Formats: sequence, structure tokens, C-alpha cells
Amino acid sequence: MRNLQSGKVVFADTLRGIAAVLVIFGHYLGVFWFGREIVAAQANVAPIPASIETPRFAYWIIGPGYINYAIFGVALFFLVSGFVIPFSLRRLSAVPFLIGRIFRLVPTYVAGFTLTLCSIMFATWYFGGQWQYTTSHIVVQYLLGTRDLVWSPNIDPVIWTLEVEIKFYVVCALLAPLFKRLSPLVFMAPAVMFIPALYFWMFSTGGYADGRAYTIPFVLASSTQYLIFMFIGVAFHYWYVGRLPAWATFGISATLFAMMTGLWSQARDVAPIMDHSWSYGYAIVAFVIAMFSERFLRGRIFSFFASISYPLYVVHCAFGYVTMRVLIDLSVTPGVALLATCAMVVVMAYAIHKLVEIPSHKVGRRVSDWMMSGNGRRSLPTPAE
Repeated sequence: MRNLQSGKVVFADTLRGIAAVLVIFGHYLGVFWFGREIVAAQANVAPIPASIETPRFAYWIIGPGYINYAIFGVALFFLVSGFVIPFSLRRLSAVPFLIGRIFRLVPTYVAGFTLTLCSIMFATWYFGGQWQYTTSHIVVQYLLGTRDLVWSPNIDPVIWTLEVEIKFYVVCALLAPLFKRLSPLVFMAPAVMFIPALYFWMFSTGGYADGRAYTIPFVLASSTQYLIFMFIGVAFHYWYVGRLPAWATFGISATLFAMMTGLWSQARDVAPIMDHSWSYGYAIVAFVIAMFSERFLRGRIFSFFASISYPLYVVHCAFGYVTMRVLIDLSVTPGVALLATCAMVVVMAYAIHKLVEIPSHKVGRRVSDWMMSGNGRRSLPTPAE
């Protein structure tokens, strides 16, 4: 299972691309057609008229066994992050690790969010809508990791997952000495997070009408179930490198999944046991299958979508909604509008990958290497980083 290719864990890298495509699949076929008012609000476009029927291909999104493809894709992203981050922390100390993550995450997000803003501006002009965002509102969105803490409504719907990623990076940085020696004590962290989060939900309604919900404790508690889930990826990392036996890996994973669903059932007005939790469970199964099927996950197509997975994720939502809505308004058939939108999103993602993501990642690596060399060490290449 430890086969590396060009410094990457092939199956994990490929799963990123698959996850991005699944999220797009879920948004463009599901939310766009079955959540028309949601799309209108998020992209500031006119709702699709009721006279335009939902195309047959949109019903492909209705998956078997309560699976939600967009949520399934996000869950895969979280598992992959949990799996690959320990590689970095075995080579970097906490501060160089966080600096590298900032360069890895923020510049690409800024480029993608700028495209999102431009798309919404165009939609506002095209459909004669009213601009609804203040300068301070926009600035907070650019300061990735701060929006939820000050409880500013999101502009780009995908930002919440990146905010969870940042919290996970901070938690892992605090555990850097344990990750350095692959200590199983890192799995105490989910338990430490679980207890105060459960306490908060037990003594708070967790509803948006509750004044206490607009607090930092609410934000942290509502992120905890996802952070716990990401530690399942960490467990699989420990198994992959031979630090944990299979029985311990699956025991830890089952415990963490139970903790996540337990928090989730307390944190929502309606427990998502038959919706979101199933999709997260399927993601774990898919992750394990991918670990043992690496030879089937090779090829240029897989490699291409893996390489652009992050910019594809950050640009697809509002930009795609606006593009499809305008094309449909121009009497383009839904099928052609979907294909054209997907092509345009891939082109934009590839451009950001080449012009922003690769250069900024290289700068982050150089800075991290420089910081480590100052400590008398130099970081090594990180698989699937």
C-alpha cells in the first residue's frame, strides 16, 4: 500500500480530483435544478422560471441509499486532508507547517473568490438585480478563516469547508510533536474536542434564532464534528505507514464516526442520520477501497483532475451557477449549458492552477524550507501535499 509515484500517494491524490468532480456533479445537477431559489440567492440571479422543466439528466443526482454526491465529495476531501497532513508534520515543525499551508490555501482561494465576485457582479448587472454586499462584508471573506468567527454570512457557499480545513491545520500544528513521532496520542485530540462541543449543544438550542448561536463557541462546536471526522483520515495514515494495525485503525475510525454522528444529531434541529451521515460513511468505504485499488487510479485524466482539484473546487460554485443561468436565459438547452459551463470551469481552474496555485505553493515550500534550515534541518518532499 505504500507505493509512491513522483512524491505523491497516488490513490489520495486521485481521490482529490474525484471529490471535486462529485461536488460539481452535486451542485450543477442537484442544487441548480432542485434548489432554484437557493441558486438565485447565492449567485444573485433571477430564479429559473417554473416553465423550464428540470431535465432528465438532473435526476441522476438522486443516488442510492441516501447518498448526496456533493456531501460525499466534501467528505472525501476531508479524509484526504486528514490522511496527507501527517506527512508534512513528520518533516516540518508547527510554524513552518502553518506558513506552508497558508501559501497552499490562501492565494488560490483569493483568485477563486475574486472570480466568484466578478461572476456575481455580472449576474447583478445582467438580471437587473441589486448589489447586496458591503465592502467590509467582502473584505472579511478574503481574510480566509475569519468570516465564521465574526459571523459574517458567506458569499461563496464553499468557504465553510476551507474554514474547517484551517481549524484542522491549527489543531494538527498544536499536535506537531506527537505527529513527528507518529504517536497514537494524537487521537486524544478528538475526544478533547468532543466533550466541550457536546456540552455546548446540550445547553444550547443550536438554532440560528438563538442569540448564543452567534458566538465563537457556536462556530467551534459546529466545526467539531468535521474535525473529528478528519481524524479518521489520520487513522488511515497511521495504518498506511504501519504505525497502527488494521483492527486498531477500524476501531478508532468507528469510534470517531460515532462521535461525529452523535454531535451532528445534537447540533441540528433534524438529525441527518439518513442523509449527511450516510454520505460521510460511504466516503470512508470509498477511501478504503481506493487504498487497495491504487493501480486502477492512474492515468492522465485522473492526474489532470487531481492537479486542478483545489482551484476547481473554489471556482465552480457561483461562477458555474451564473454561467448556466445566463446560458439558459439565452435559450441554450440545459444539456449544452451544462457541458459549456463544465468546460469553462475547467479552463478557469487550470489557469488558476498554473498562474497562482503552483507559484504560490513553491513560494510556501521555499519559506518552509528556509525556516527549517534555520533550525539546522531541511524539509523533505511531502507526498500528496
